[in-house]
Amino acid sequence: MIVVWTLDNHGKNTKGPPDSVDIESLAATATEEAMRTLISSHGWMKEHADSDKLLAAVKEIVSRAYDSHIVQDNLVISGELTGFGSRAVSNDGKLLVYVLDNHQSRHSTATTLGPKIVVWDIERGEKRLMLEGHTDSIMWVNVSPDGKIVASVCWDEMVKLWDTSTGRLIHDIGPTGGQNWTGVFSPDSKYIAFTRGSPSTIVYVHSVLDGSRICEFQVSTSWLRSLAWSHEGHHLAAGGRSGVVYVWNPLRGEQEQKWQLRGSERHRRIFLETGYVQWLDNKGMMLAYKGTEGGVNVYDMLENQKWRSDPKKSDLINLTKSSGRRSLHYIRKANQLISLDMDQTIRFWVV
Repeated sequence: MIVVWTLDNHGKNTKGPPDSVDIESLAATATEEAMRTLISSHGWMKEHADSDKLLAAVKEIVSRAYDSHIVQDNLVISGELTGFGSRAVSNDGKLLVYVLDNHQSRHSTATTLGPKIVVWDIERGEKRLMLEGHTDSIMWVNVSPDGKIVASVCWDEMVKLWDTSTGRLIHDIGPTGGQNWTGVFSPDSKYIAFTRGSPSTIVYVHSVLDGSRICEFQVSTSWLRSLAWSHEGHHLAAGGRSGVVYVWNPLRGEQEQKWQLRGSERHRRIFLETGYVQWLDNKGMMLAYKGTEGGVNVYDMLENQKWRSDPKKSDLINLTKSSGRRSLHYIRKANQLISLDMDQTIRFWVV
């Protein structure tokens, strides 16, 4: 399920704040009343009734009802968003892209015809396009910065580019010979870069105009699932398995940097990965990246300096035991990095 909120210029929901509900108090009151009835009318013994389990169950039901209530005045769409750096909304805020039936696999017995990409017109509140053709799970979908192209990166070894006005398939790039993981457009929308995983990891750069290959970079790690193209267009950064970070000049076909996150004793139990890379400035000189070990790193290419911030020691155990989505976002006005970590905690870092 996808919920779309309409915000004003100050970032506030135009529908107004939801009614305040004290879920804890409401659940406790309902549980007490239920226990009183069970004891007085049905002969239950208080010491035999598991009131804690009943309270937890009631709290969950009330929470679900409250969640449904607060979204009832907003746009609710059946579908899901893709990950690995995908952006659901176009730069001009006019289009929303999401996927349906994104579970088809060449090795499964599913009977669906394959995943579908939906392009939703936000202003009109209706579907503009339904894009079909992939035969396996779609990992990444984005609208180009100029809003003219929808691109998808898929496990079926294909990368597809469509026209956002007509839905016409412009380029069908592939098969690449392996599962494709993520992609990124150049800031001027002239190029697209994407990654392939096994049997060997390769980053491809193609022209959006004619689909031709500009260059490729082969690396030793087993996958790269994070890409970022610098704002001025001269640098392409990638992060992946084993905590590696690469920086290339994508148009010259040259590798400029390679770094390795330092693991620790606890990474013998979990794999180390650089899961998110992001350029912080318009000149392509400052790169932030984050790994599964929990730290945030910032590298200044101009000064050749690195900064690293680690979470509190008390958080490290939870980060090791947990799994789930993670991301890193830069708020330029506040000069802060905001990270969502695998323990489902949001952390704020001052750059």
